[in-house]
Amino acid sequence: MTLNLVSAENVGEADRERIIFRAEDEFDLGEFVVLLALKSPKKKPFSGSVPHCYWFTDLKVKKGDTVVLYTKSGKRSEKKNENGSTSYFFYWGLDEPKLQGDRLIPVLIKSEWWDYPENVHTHEDG
Repeated sequence: MTLNLVSAENVGEADRERIIFRAEDEFDLGEFVVLLALKSPKKKPFSGSVPHCYWFTDLKVKKGDTVVLYTKSGKRSEKKNENGSTSYFFYWGLDEPKLQGDRLIPVLIKSEWWDYPENVHTHEDG
């Protein structure tokens, strides 16, 4: 995979809870989706209903770049690092920290392919 989920930091702290990712190659970040899935007793994600999902925006990232996804609200930004890499900051917009306790686990999915029916919600009255 071209993006690795490195860690969850400051879990349970409303202003600081975040998930850290590292780019292992150059790619479009919009290929990736983060789920907060229910955690099984074996600390693995359950399949099925997913209470929260975040799909990254299309953005070219390079090997060595860092992607930070805060669970709180905020404005997307980026910062050039001394080593030439870039750190990108995204905000999920959730109303409270979600990773505390033993209920949810972050899951990273690369969505190389997706589809939707073009006629969904396109009915026009009149």
